[in-house]
Amino acid sequence: MKLNIAHPANGTQKCIEMSTKEEQRLYGKKLGEQINGNLIAPEYEDSIFELTGGNDYQGICMVKGQDTTKRLRLLLKKNDTGYRCRRIGVRKRKTVRGGVVSNETQVLNMILVKENKPIEGLTDVVKEKSHLPKKISKLCALLDIPQGSNIKNHLKEKIEPGQKLPKLKVVRTITKKEIEKRESGKKERKARAAQLLKDKHEYEKLYL
Repeated sequence: MKLNIAHPANGTQKCIEMSTKEEQRLYGKKLGEQINGNLIAPEYEDSIFELTGGNDYQGICMVKGQDTTKRLRLLLKKNDTGYRCRRIGVRKRKTVRGGVVSNETQVLNMILVKENKPIEGLTDVVKEKSHLPKKISKLCALLDIPQGSNIKNHLKEKIEPGQKLPKLKVVRTITKKEIEKRESGKKERKARAAQLLKDKHEYEKLYL
């Protein structure tokens, strides 16, 4: 069995291979459970890990909340594990595996929750984000770019070597035109509400 251990705070990941005898200590554990590091190896003792996912020898992924080691045929919707929804509202019956670790589990994913001793390649290294955010307000805040300026020109000057330029889709930029549009929308809604109230009073006078 292979263990993929991730440390989200540092952006690092480490892969460990366990023998058949060693992996038996993890049998019966469920996704979402927190385990002590001494179940993995003595050097991880008193470190806490949380099981987040896994798959079997055919790549069938494990699903949290299904207390079985067997495969299941579940009707999955958007954002469910094991199904990538390509059309809005479409559900599909897919094969998944229960969330209990067994001898058929080939890869097990986990994250480091609490560190006891420094782990080589995991906690002693900090990896910077390789991609910049796409949202314009977050980009401006991160790189101290003034709002309303040409973002791409600023990015070329400020981007660090090794970082990738984001696929910029300018959204939610507050311009004069946008402010005018919002104000006109508010006025229209108020006028519509006033007209409806006026029509209601006229109707009540005539027929009630």
